[in-house]
Amino acid sequence: MYREERKIYFSTSELFKALALFCETTNLRFPFSDEVKIDFRTESELVATLSDPDQSDVTREFLESEVIVALILLCKKMDIPVARKAVKTIELSEDKIVFAMKLSDESATIHDLSS
Repeated sequence: MYREERKIYFSTSELFKALALFCETTNLRFPFSDEVKIDFRTESELVATLSDPDQSDVTREFLESEVIVALILLCKKMDIPVARKAVKTIELSEDKIVFAMKLSDESATIHDLSS
């Protein structure tokens, strides 16, 4: 049995870049040219809301799954390896966004690995 856990810490400015890359890649509108305020709330899942303090009517929400895809895209762009089969989650720390990946194989044994 093996288990791998990795955590990659991102600043809010890095998350902003990741979300911009996500929108560019998926052809979604990204109405922000400069870094803006990012708020998080947890309902059934994490939701990140970007808002421009100068334009109160300009906001964009990203679901947790979209934030995860955005961070995967940023990791690929930065040549940071991401395990394809890992379970990926987002955690919030004081001033960082934590991209957590967990990979395990409960069925693997020493015998299985040697053959």
